[in-house]
Amino acid sequence: MGGVTENEEFWKRVEARAKALGSDGCTAVSEWNQRCCWLHDTMLITGMDMDGNAVSREEADYLFWECNRLRAKSRLSYLSPRSWVRYVGVRIGARWYRRKKS
Repeated sequence: MGGVTENEEFWKRVEARAKALGSDGCTAVSEWNQRCCWLHDTMLITGMDMDGNAVSREEADYLFWECNRLRAKSRLSYLSPRSWVRYVGVRIGARWYRRKKS
């Protein structure tokens, strides 16, 4: 499973792929988090990371949390409220989405 990086070329690929797939980049979030949302949407839509490896919903959600945590750039990033709130949001959203699809 591909991890999160600061490499600008990686993020340009993520943005292009997400937009081609019709990603909304997480509705109503700041640009601060846009990259994490594009990566998450891309993994959910394709079921793969940017390297073409299979990714489960849980793995995609974990990488979303990791991306938000790393962007917090704090020594206490594991405690970043923003990353935890967004992680819980995508986990709840996954349950809602599964119920809606059924």
